[in-house]
Amino acid sequence: MEAIEQLLGAQGGVLLRRQHRELDRQLDHCLRQGRLHALLPGVYTAAEPGWEVRIRAAAAYRPDGVLTGAAAARLSWWPDCPITAVSTALAHGRVAARRHGFAWERRSIPPDLVTFRDGVGMVRPALSVLDLIPALGGRVIDEALRRRAVLLPHLWNAFDLHPVAGATTCGAPSWRTRAIRPGQRPNVMPPDCSAQPC
Repeated sequence: MEAIEQLLGAQGGVLLRRQHRELDRQLDHCLRQGRLHALLPGVYTAAEPGWEVRIRAAAAYRPDGVLTGAAAARLSWWPDCPITAVSTALAHGRVAARRHGFAWERRSIPPDLVTFRDGVGMVRPALSVLDLIPALGGRVIDEALRRRAVLLPHLWNAFDLHPVAGATTCGAPSWRTRAIRPGQRPNVMPPDCSAQPC
């Protein structure tokens, strides 16, 4: 178990079976003893992992995915953002079955709205704000502006690049479609914002 604990410590609390086939027997033993938790298939953590470890586990399980919503907000601009599930967008491949604390969706994120930290793909702050509005309402916009994570033109830019964010699946207009009025939005983003997409 000592070797496994060292690996967990060195890898941010997440251990992948596919990277450590030589430890198959030890991993199985630790799982039976309750010393390891199979958070996702082939992805192990210590018992009762926190949200940061869960976010790393999702990124390790599907490295082709892009973290969205609260998971992206926690990593990039709002460390204590309320979270109930780690949400990940997958542009292709099989969408994983829903597991408690994780949500996977078929969704293609424009490259301009994706950023990386330590090899983990996540949406930029502006799109994470738009993703969170259905759950948190206008509070998330206030929070992002207060923390200077985004400017209003960044939100409009994210809306223009990815208009399906926040849309409903039943065909009803999304909160953003209902909120748009002709002439409300500036046609041109200020130069200082276009140089630093959020």
